[in-house]
Amino acid sequence: MGGLGTLRDTSQPYPVKLSGALDQLKLAVDGTLAEPLDFNGLNLRLSLGGAKLAEVAEMLGVPLPPLPDVRGTAVLTGGEGKWALEALSLKTGKSDLEGGIAIDTNSMVPQLKADLTSSEIDLADFKGLYGAKPAHSSAPPPPGAKDASGRVLPNTAIAVHKLPGVNADLSFDAHRVLSPSGLPIEGVSLGLALKNGELTVQPLRFVTAQGHVDLSFHFTPYTQDSPPKMHAEVDVQHVDLHRLFGRQDMPAMLQQTAGTVGGFIKIDTTGVSTREFLAQMDGDAGFFMENGQVSQLLEQLAPIDALGALGVYLRGDKPTQINCLVSRFDIKTGVATATTFLVDTDQDVITASGNLNFADETQVLDLRPYNKSITVVSLRTPVDVRGTFAKPAYHLETGNLIARLGAAIGLGVAFPPAALLPLIDTGLGDDNACSRAYAAQQPPGNPTPKSGGSAPPPQRR
Repeated sequence: MGGLGTLRDTSQPYPVKLSGALDQLKLAVDGTLAEPLDFNGLNLRLSLGGAKLAEVAEMLGVPLPPLPDVRGTAVLTGGEGKWALEALSLKTGKSDLEGGIAIDTNSMVPQLKADLTSSEIDLADFKGLYGAKPAHSSAPPPPGAKDASGRVLPNTAIAVHKLPGVNADLSFDAHRVLSPSGLPIEGVSLGLALKNGELTVQPLRFVTAQGHVDLSFHFTPYTQDSPPKMHAEVDVQHVDLHRLFGRQDMPAMLQQTAGTVGGFIKIDTTGVSTREFLAQMDGDAGFFMENGQVSQLLEQLAPIDALGALGVYLRGDKPTQINCLVSRFDIKTGVATATTFLVDTDQDVITASGNLNFADETQVLDLRPYNKSITVVSLRTPVDVRGTFAKPAYHLETGNLIARLGAAIGLGVAFPPAALLPLIDTGLGDDNACSRAYAAQQPPGNPTPKSGGSAPPPQRR
């Protein structure tokens, strides 16, 4: 640093050159201060590099997930309570970040505004968000990363009580995104606001396979009167499965998968971990698919005898056609109950009833096939699914074979409620196969709403 005698001399910038370390993180500062005693007129070049950035951030009261080794540079300028990180360049693992951050500390609550971009984001670098060790990290796995209970849903606690005392607005755009599974993500954009300790994301958008996935949520941390709360919405529109899975570098069982999918989730929940959030959620969800096909992938989801009982036969490498899938779930206290579930294939319509219990990770599902024609080989049998998410158990009702003509489908069991059709249009796009099939068959007295435009929000029942 400059001499002590020049601290009060404002005619010349005061030189500063510092280096040090916090645990495994090295830091360096090099530059000048116009008014060093008042910490004004800063022009400092900053650099840092090393491991355990999340642990250092935790010391400072800023929550971060475990991250790979990091290196970065920036220029800190400003004074009189207003600061700016300019020419910010940060790289963690294979992911990079550039842009600027402005900070105003003159108000009662500090204000932060950031505009950031990235040329490449590798999602493997951010496995710490759900408790796993990130790729390209020299630090050991975080505590609790392995769950010996045999359950599927992670129970890693989220530092919900450590949201910093600052109001922040963040915008972020990534031009290229790499996923651990190789899925093609063409871009990511994020709008984030932190105000009065509450976090709002609206939206986090992934553009992929000619469609997009939007995630929005509002998170309220601990208060004196209530635990953490979260309202979350997921919107999936017109995602092409063949573009997702049809590449040569994907497993063979996925390459013939095709179809257009869409759907939505709206939930309110509380908790301090992913497992608790899912176990206590209330809300509404739907999933739709048109013109789909799957092949050996089905064998990973259910035993071959159960698939055959439902009429979903695997013929070598020939994909199984799924003309339309329509589903909707009512969610209460972590239990998702199917209010509509229909699968239409060339030979059958399959319905499902029952629920998924996220609290104890169990399922009670009853699948019923309805034949479109009657032949000896078209006899079907219902299948019950029980057990846990980790170990599902399938039971064939072999004593109750059913064979029903296509006319029997007109009993109403194969018609989704008319109010569901606009949501199908939103997820799959106008003039989709599901809406065309079901709109023409709505029972009398149950008119079909006009499709097109924005669909109304799903109403909780």
